[in-house]
Amino acid sequence: MLNSLFSRLVSEHGDGIGRRVIRVIVEELGGLQIRVPSIVELDREARDQRICSLFNGFNTLELAIRFGLSTRQIRRIVRNQAAIERH
Repeated sequence: MLNSLFSRLVSEHGDGIGRRVIRVIVEELGGLQIRVPSIVELDREARDQRICSLFNGFNTLELAIRFGLSTRQIRRIVRNQAAIERH
């Protein structure tokens, strides 16, 4: 896995940067077991943050239409984000 990451970094950014990035990753995370989120999860998190930033308490239906979600989903996203911010 690290080899394919290195190959991609080198092909997209050059050998010097690829080696430096891999070195930082290994120095910081070497020996740890980590879970890397999928791109779908990252996109969903960004969408949810955008929804929360646009939410004004009165625009649930507007946001549901804009993001292709139900009003219930919008309320859940806002509620979950508020709970995260409280902790």
